[in-house]
Amino acid sequence: MAIAILSEAVLQFNVLAAPPGTYWHDANIIREVLGLVLTQATRMAVAEYHQSRIWEPMGAEADASWGC
Repeated sequence: MAIAILSEAVLQFNVLAAPPGTYWHDANIIREVLGLVLTQATRMAVAEYHQSRIWEPMGAEADASWGC
């Protein structure tokens, strides 16, 4: 079910705005999809995963954050 919903959400971005190589626009969909996949796979918020699996093991002294 979740994959079907995700597929529908991603399909709306499968339309070219211009011919390949003529125009560039960053829609941020890849980062959004990565966040959704990571959250579903780990059952953790992206920031929580980042802090527990990357930030703390490398010995960072400040809290980890995700996004702006």
